[in-house]
Amino acid sequence: VQENYCRIDKENPQGKFLLMLFATLAEYDRDLIVQKLKDGRKARVASGKWLGGGNTPYGYRYDKEESKLLVVPEEAAKIREIFKLYIEDKLAPQKIADRLGFKGDRIITQILKRKSLTGCIIFNGEEYAGEHEAIISLETWQEAQDELEKRSVHRAESNHLLSGLLVCGECGA
Repeated sequence: VQENYCRIDKENPQGKFLLMLFATLAEYDRDLIVQKLKDGRKARVASGKWLGGGNTPYGYRYDKEESKLLVVPEEAAKIREIFKLYIEDKLAPQKIADRLGFKGDRIITQILKRKSLTGCIIFNGEEYAGEHEAIISLETWQEAQDELEKRSVHRAESNHLLSGLLVCGECGA
């Protein structure tokens, strides 16, 4: 340790070399750890288990002992009602939120878009079969997606700031 060539000193070439070598090894080790964690999460999801931690989807609660999502019956009933009101009764998300006691329409839209309610898990853009029970069928979820697309507003592309914000009530122009 007291030898000059072993000291980590930026002023001498050997010290610079050792510093860069240790930094490179530390970065390599960190990258290996990150890769192992990613692979572990992917393997967990591929086996059908929920990642745990973070926010649990509305309608479920996370059981650490079983390490899976369990359905909350009261919330599941509300979710089924949301899909029914949106698809069959054609209610707007804000009206559904008002009727069922949610704070706003955004949570209703998020629930309508959440595919994990069908029993699957979406991880890094890929879909995996989950161990958790489905609250709604895949067909119902797809109907809601079709309805969302049908009701979405596609504004005409324009360079003008207010284009597409005003629409004629008579002809739709």
